[in-house]
Amino acid sequence: MYPKSDMDIYVFPLDAEVVGHWLIARGYQFVPWSADTPEKTFEKALAEMDPLIESVTPAAARERELYGIPNVRDVFTFKKRLHEGDQDPLQVQIVVSDITPVQAVLGFHATMVMNFITWDRVVSLYPAGTFEHRRALVTYNLAKHFDSAMIKYAARGFRIDSTLFDDKTTRGSFKFGTRWVGDSHCWVVKLDTAGLTPPAVPVQWEVNSWDLGYHVDHNPVETFGACAIKSSPIRSIIFRHRYCVTNGFFDYLLQVMKTQGNYEFERMQAMELAPGVGPAYGQAKPEGFC
Repeated sequence: MYPKSDMDIYVFPLDAEVVGHWLIARGYQFVPWSADTPEKTFEKALAEMDPLIESVTPAAARERELYGIPNVRDVFTFKKRLHEGDQDPLQVQIVVSDITPVQAVLGFHATMVMNFITWDRVVSLYPAGTFEHRRALVTYNLAKHFDSAMIKYAARGFRIDSTLFDDKTTRGSFKFGTRWVGDSHCWVVKLDTAGLTPPAVPVQWEVNSWDLGYHVDHNPVETFGACAIKSSPIRSIIFRHRYCVTNGFFDYLLQVMKTQGNYEFERMQAMELAPGVGPAYGQAKPEGFC
């Protein structure tokens, strides 16, 4: 644990409200981003949150990514002082993903922070580079405060690689190609969940996948840097949760969902079940959506 570390809780697009109220009930106070609006409440901040990504135009979505955090809808900060006069209060940030928390993690500036904890496991996506070699590969350098973040992690002993030589793309900690959560290159540590009630419909973390490669393979924007992580969001009434997958797997799933999605929607209607968090979180199926 580094000094003045905080906790980031990544949530699905509609889960910020319940998590925020859970923190408030445990003594945390909502802290607005701007010092000019100290009176702003958590409820008002929720009301001002960006709209769901699927409800905006492609141009608006591109602008949001350019000026915001990749794959992130909004961020809410909460603080809690352990005692009167505490100069270093506990801080928790709720990071609201556009589609799925894993895709938000994959949108980080570099690989050393691509780690997360779920209710039952700890996952590191690039553990050999992060923990064994103390190296990180830059995958997105347009992030806000990119330079200060790189300085911070360099001061913590990380070597920051802005690109890879060709021989390093076929072996080593940052081998190019398809990856998925829980594969042989990940570290996964199962947690003791005795006494905990598991989710009624758990997230299938292993479904999430991505490709690591040069930007020239992924429709690059020149200022992004040499390497990139690519994944596509997938959502359907077939699924209770949202995921991100490689383009190849996306194309395969799309063919399956074109047929199966209609059957599943009709089954849910017949059984009076709410559809999964697909097109619009339980609303009627949009025309042409699988």
